[in-house]
Amino acid sequence: SARDPARQWAVAYHGTGLGRVPGILRHGLRPGRGQGGENAVDTRTGQTIGQGVFVTPNIEVAQAFGNGFRRSHKDSCAFEYQGRRVYAVLQCRVRPDGIRRGSRRSSLSNDEEVMGLEGVFEWILNNGKD
Repeated sequence: SARDPARQWAVAYHGTGLGRVPGILRHGLRPGRGQGGENAVDTRTGQTIGQGVFVTPNIEVAQAFGNGFRRSHKDSCAFEYQGRRVYAVLQCRVRPDGIRRGSRRSSLSNDEEVMGLEGVFEWILNNGKD
């Protein structure tokens, strides 16, 4: 049933450059150029993940992408406003069946049931509408 916690859409975050936010709001999340998890194997299904949108249940990981720490694109940089650092982290709800939990060198397990939510680096959504 829809009230079953295992069926409810999960909260996830997507860190990005401020310059990319208008396009995301207009067109939704779409796979970008950086597809480091494309050849990763899903820890639950054993299947190759393929292209997708990167999200995370860990807001600190999303912050690293939003503030430019993990990128070199000029639109990814944070800026100062009234003495505070501003960057873009979008909060999303994701369909549980759409989450792919890749295993790769930089993140050996992205399964929240193994690592806890704080230990998950990334989830991959093959379909940005998930």
